[in-house]
Amino acid sequence: MNFRFLPIAFAACLGLSNTAMADCDMVGVYIVNLSQDAQDLLNPDICTSKIFHADIRECIAGQIEDALPNNCESLIDIYVPGTNAEHGAWKQFNRMFKSDTNRAHLVLAYDDARTVEGLLNFDGALYDQGVKDSRLSLILLLDALNQNFDIEQIRVFGHSKGSHSVAMVAEDATYSDVEFYAFAQPGRTEIDIDSSPDIIPAPRGSPGYIEKLSDNLVGITWKNDEVQYYIGDGLSGLKMPEIWSFPGYIWQENTGGGANPLTYLHLDHHNNYGGVYTDGISGNDWRDGEGTESDNFPYCATGDQTDALLSNECKKQNASKSPYFWGTPECVAEAFRMMASGEVGDQYDIGYSGPREPGSCRPAQFLTRVDWDLRYQMNLPDKDCVYHLRFGFEDILTGKERDSFEVEGTTENDQTWHTPSGTVYVPAHMMLTIEAWLEEDSQGGFFPDCENFVNESEAWINYLKLTFNHPGTGQGNVTRTVIGLGEGRGSDLVIPPYDLDKWDNVAWEQPNQANEELKMYYSTPKNSVKIEGLTFRNYEGNFQKRVHLLD
Repeated sequence: MNFRFLPIAFAACLGLSNTAMADCDMVGVYIVNLSQDAQDLLNPDICTSKIFHADIRECIAGQIEDALPNNCESLIDIYVPGTNAEHGAWKQFNRMFKSDTNRAHLVLAYDDARTVEGLLNFDGALYDQGVKDSRLSLILLLDALNQNFDIEQIRVFGHSKGSHSVAMVAEDATYSDVEFYAFAQPGRTEIDIDSSPDIIPAPRGSPGYIEKLSDNLVGITWKNDEVQYYIGDGLSGLKMPEIWSFPGYIWQENTGGGANPLTYLHLDHHNNYGGVYTDGISGNDWRDGEGTESDNFPYCATGDQTDALLSNECKKQNASKSPYFWGTPECVAEAFRMMASGEVGDQYDIGYSGPREPGSCRPAQFLTRVDWDLRYQMNLPDKDCVYHLRFGFEDILTGKERDSFEVEGTTENDQTWHTPSGTVYVPAHMMLTIEAWLEEDSQGGFFPDCENFVNESEAWINYLKLTFNHPGTGQGNVTRTVIGLGEGRGSDLVIPPYDLDKWDNVAWEQPNQANEELKMYYSTPKNSVKIEGLTFRNYEGNFQKRVHLLD
């Protein structure tokens, strides 16, 4: 077998035709069911009901031969989803199935769905079991193909949990001629299945990179991916961290086998790769190459769980995202070039999320013009003080501030809502910072007059909205509410006030909180973020959160 046929890889990834394989016109995908679920093992129509592995391989080879179009048996792509609960998880791979890539498309179904669907006991042990079953199913499929077909090239793409098993099989020398791509590698249980003595450990990539992990394995992981450990939490199941490096929520309903109105999804690798949405009611079945597109709703940048349910700005409504598999066609070509290069360890920075600018997988270093709109109010108990709010926009990659604006308040204009606006130039991935401080405004005298240790100064930010042309898609007049939408409520709806260090579900941080006098809260009466503290000259507070213009 010769699996290093680079011109084919480039043609497939860029959607170009190739006369050597023009007769394979497969659109859609054939689902190979190798589930070892107890119910499936009793179903004579599923190949794993056979007792011996040789019979399973022969059975699945026959099904594949009957299912594939003519001349599609030598160049094969296999997709290993993160869970069968997504019914093959083709929503993670739809973009690859929508057109004729001159290759066969196979999705591997393995034991996972019935184990977790509808149960609270979604713990780490079940994750490990799914990885084991996925690994065995993939081995059976590869053996069936190699023993029954004249194969020219096989590529295997694993997503999420599926990427874990893909990485394990890639380390087996038996399959050294197969190309493996581990996409969106997840966190793993603290006692990983890799530690089993009969299983070769699987390497894991670095968030934010396309990189070659071994001779025939490339890892592709965005920085916003789910790369935390899965930690079992007894009968309550899988415990996830509340604060993510990529803040935001999307409420997903009518997708993945059902809706739970109390489930708010973090914006992790299952939800955020650019691309389009498909109708959640009609399903995500691309076997016929068809689907219904709807609006691309952005993430809820304010990190408020409650409003992910209420606001059209955050809510996906009746839609299910079908992300780009790893970004633009240029990023696909980069991964294939890396596989062919033979250079282990090379890394290409692909950043946080969304489609890249044409020609590069690296995060674009350009600035985007942003029109900002702010609604704020202040309360100053001392006429000799000025309350300053400065909003800065730092490049996350370099830590350099790229632009800023400032507003202020005195007793002459406080207790009134103000709505200034302006323009700044910001990076696509930024750290939004707020500097708040009180300044002496008296006209002299031996003693300072800005000092009131009885009454507190207050600044409320009802919203800060950014409007811009989307740097990834080119869509015009995109608006993100980066402060507001009831931000900070999270799950802390019990006892006010809500000090920043007690918020479990917000994106804000106060790095120097112990040494600063002004603190951040959520104000229920004004539905705003509030910064307050005793009124005294030079008192200050500094706050920051991540904001991303790319979905």
